[in-house]
Amino acid sequence: MILSGTKSMKVYQTLCSVLKRNDIAYECDEENLCVKCSISGKEKDFRMIFVIEPSKMLISLYVPIEINSGLRNVSELAFALCVINDTLSDGHFCFDRKNIGVYFKMTSSFYNSLLSESIFEYMLSVAAEKTDEYYLKINELVSLWK
Repeated sequence: MILSGTKSMKVYQTLCSVLKRNDIAYECDEENLCVKCSISGKEKDFRMIFVIEPSKMLISLYVPIEINSGLRNVSELAFALCVINDTLSDGHFCFDRKNIGVYFKMTSSFYNSLLSESIFEYMLSVAAEKTDEYYLKINELVSLWK
């Protein structure tokens, strides 16, 4: 576990370094290996949450998407997200049925390697682009099913 803990801390430090170098303001929770930041899109600012899971040797990036409340037909939204996900080459939109929420998620493993700065830049770029691209479309669908 010490090895994975050391790797996890190195991944955490590399992520913070990338955010700092790109002048992206961020909040750190070193104890829980969690980093929160915001990225500006064309439509709005999006909050991004990186979570490092030492036991799984994974880093996950979550981008919550605010949806208009009052959704009654959750099955239609879940299906629409599946259709959207089929077009994506990396990352995916998830439907949180319990909280009636949507988020974009990307993961990367550091099982047999350390992650380079470029993987974090890639994750930030893809998450910002796809969230920005689909934010309005997802909310338009939600409005249809109220």
